Amino acid sequence: MRSIGIIGLGHTGILLANLLVAQGAVDQLVLIDQDDQRTNAVAADLADALPASQPQIIQQDYMALKNTDIIIIAAGDASKLSTGRFAELSANAAMIRRLAKQIQQSGFTGVLLNLSNPNEATTALWQQKLAWPTRRVIGTGTLLDTQRAKVAVARQAHLHPTAVEGFIIGQHDGRLVFPWSTWNVNGQPMPAAINGHSLDQHQLAIKSRESSWLTVNGLGYDATGICFAALRVIKAVMSDSGKILPIAVYHPQFKTYLSYPVAVGRQGSGIFNLLKLLPVEEEQLTVAATSISDQVASQR
Repeated sequence: MRSIGIIGLGHTGILLANLLVAQGAVDQLVLIDQDDQRTNAVAADLADALPASQPQIIQQDYMALKNTDIIIIAAGDASKLSTGRFAELSANAAMIRRLAKQIQQSGFTGVLLNLSNPNEATTALWQQKLAWPTRRVIGTGTLLDTQRAKVAVARQAHLHPTAVEGFIIGQHDGRLVFPWSTWNVNGQPMPAAINGHSLDQHQLAIKSRESSWLTVNGLGYDATGICFAALRVIKAVMSDSGKILPIAVYHPQFKTYLSYPVAVGRQGSGIFNLLKLLPVEEEQLTVAATSISDQVASQR
């Protein structure tokens, strides 16, 4: 039985629940939020949808998390995004301290996938408070940033995003590292001429970040992109596919969580897909790791 728990039913948590049910991707869904009325409303709304295979929906029961395969942390305060991507850190750290014990007591043995921001730092805090093996505690990391960059490259090259291969690493919506030297477009290294002209890497980085600003500035949140990123991780875990994804993981070289491509499967994160970075890209990754470590240290 495919069982998933979602903690936090804001824009992101609700949309993710809707997508899981609509896609028939879950047999049992455990919904938890600090607002009982909100949880009841979401459960009722999902039941009204009448999908082909209606999953069992359990509400506000931490002990039911024991039998889930994945716990999704979708809690956060989207209203703080207007003041900065890292504005949620203190509030989310307090939330982690409040909820970690309840999750521990449930007896859950699966994978925790964190969607909260700042993603790498809060994923690290979850792992510290839960005291679980690092492979079992992961975050969506720069998966969404990578998708944004692929779209930017594809538009500049006049191609479809599926023709673009590469990863953005470092710190989600923060100190992003764009290792363009490792990217391929239509099977060619990106530094080479594509369709008769060279791609402007500086403009690509700007356009990649612009998408995030446009979404949050216009809507106040960016739930759709992060939910589809989460679905990719969920599918990799549930199928034990070993798919390489740029997610928030503990990186032993830097002794902190950061976003880096790894194999994702039933046990969480697996083998790293080591990138051949240029010296300047290595330096940028070190700076990102330091920034994340400082955020984590500020909440101890």
